[in-house]
Amino acid sequence: MNSNASTGFIAIYRWRVAPEHEADFRNRWREVTRQGLEHGSFGSCLGRDANQDLVAIALWPTEAAREEAFHTMSADGP
Repeated sequence: MNSNASTGFIAIYRWRVAPEHEADFRNRWREVTRQGLEHGSFGSCLGRDANQDLVAIALWPTEAAREEAFHTMSADGP
């Protein structure tokens, strides 16, 4: 293993979203990702799996950083 290898935390999310709500969901995901970037996230991507469910992968420096960011973001309100 390379001692210079980066470590981090990868969060994987999966949702089934009704087609009529997908645009709103995607917009909200973009906003949460933007807020996460302001709180230390390395970003995210949103796509579909083989069942057509939405799947997101979010990258964080650590699990604790993610937890703290979500705590702060929820305290800040919508």
